[in-house]
Amino acid sequence: MLSASLLLALAPLAAAGPEAPDPAQLLEVVAALEAGTPALAALSPAHAEEVVSILAERRVSAGEGRILFLSGEQDEALLAWLAGLPPGELRRVLEARRAPRRCEAAVDAMVRREAPLLADLREAFEEAHPALQTYILRAAPACPEGLTAFASLLGLRPEADVLVLTALERAAKRAPEAPDGRLTGEVLRLASCSDVAASVAAIGALEALDDAESVPLLVGLLDHPNGGVRQRAERALVALTGQHLDSPEAWDAWCLDEENWWCARGSDCLGRLGIARDAEVVALLRELGRHRLYRHAIAPAIVGELEVRGADVAAYGAAVLGNLGSRTAVPGLSRLALEQEDPTASRALSAALARLGVADPLAEVIKEQESR
Repeated sequence: MLSASLLLALAPLAAAGPEAPDPAQLLEVVAALEAGTPALAALSPAHAEEVVSILAERRVSAGEGRILFLSGEQDEALLAWLAGLPPGELRRVLEARRAPRRCEAAVDAMVRREAPLLADLREAFEEAHPALQTYILRAAPACPEGLTAFASLLGLRPEADVLVLTALERAAKRAPEAPDGRLTGEVLRLASCSDVAASVAAIGALEALDDAESVPLLVGLLDHPNGGVRQRAERALVALTGQHLDSPEAWDAWCLDEENWWCARGSDCLGRLGIARDAEVVALLRELGRHRLYRHAIAPAIVGELEVRGADVAAYGAAVLGNLGSRTAVPGLSRLALEQEDPTASRALSAALARLGVADPLAEVIKEQESR
């Protein structure tokens, strides 16, 4: 049984099936039957569901209380019309209209508002007509797996990977989450694939997912033979790093400098946070805050330190976290914002959360607790 969220996603295409055909289209078929063969030939393939229903029942309401019983000639005319549809068109039309009706307990499920199971999502996406795939993808973020549900759909139907990646990008922008390697790994593969459209879509998804680890791969794509891929990779690099560099060589040099700093100083800075005095901690925070490339590794360590430091350090650290822009800091910052009594530190924490797209710290804390 499909769950409520999936059914709701399919609802825009949930046209009536053979048990309850579309009344307006039924009358159009009736009018064509009564007018003769030329009018019947003018019907569109969209009337196939109604034609099948009439053939099954061998009678149809003709409006104004009339019932039309099929004659042998009309029966043959409808069969001939179905046979005259382009190859595969009948199946395409019927599948597109019938696919949403896969759960008899739809209303009950919607009342319960249960989250779609990942297995249901995969099955529906794998079986669905292309016309339905977009609507099925709308249910993916509602899965317990969150945005990682998209990872299980990538490659399931390779011709639809661009559609999945585009939906993932939109979903990540609407409800951002901390980066997850289970998802970004597959997106990274597609970013460097030979399909230009898939590559561009994957780059957009990596940017929306705030995947800083994709920076070296994106730098490599600056030499891609396709201009669209090169431009999209450059836009993503600017968004992910905050840098504006003018050549692949400059990007390579910057990445090397960042890597050298991380190896020489990064780990040492993080290690010293827990043992340094407040004055040194502020200096360490200042240095760490200049290296956004490693923000997802840096942010959790800073949050942990702010939990045991005074209000002044908490205020400064919150500003650093806001500049770094890593959502890995959101749960800890939200807890601190609710617990902090110092007004200056409280304002700094709220400002940092606002920069990370959080308006309600309590809701974030509740969400974190529910996910455990």
